[in-house]
Amino acid sequence: MKDEPVRNVWLSNIRLYFKGGGTKDLVHKNYREQGTNYPEPKFAGWTPAYGLYARHVEGLYVRDVTFRYERPDYRPAVVLDDVRDVTLKDIDAPTETGVEQVVRLN
Repeated sequence: MKDEPVRNVWLSNIRLYFKGGGTKDLVHKNYREQGTNYPEPKFAGWTPAYGLYARHVEGLYVRDVTFRYERPDYRPAVVLDDVRDVTLKDIDAPTETGVEQVVRLN
């Protein structure tokens, strides 16, 4: 939640595979705050990123992470929304032509 950010998250040496199929308009989707049912994504639907969507985080370190998708996906691999003190190293994540790999919001 906005007033209670997640703090000091470390993700390393991870490989994630997704179905894909996301559209460009999802990047700017008004993704609702989840005060309940968190962190179950089925209650929120499609996320702005196909790989990692981080919001309201203070201290995020991501290293040696691979994202892949089966079908074309027109979302960025990573979207950071209200994330402070972030380090991204060795991110292996394809994107479709014209789609940025990492997008920062706010």
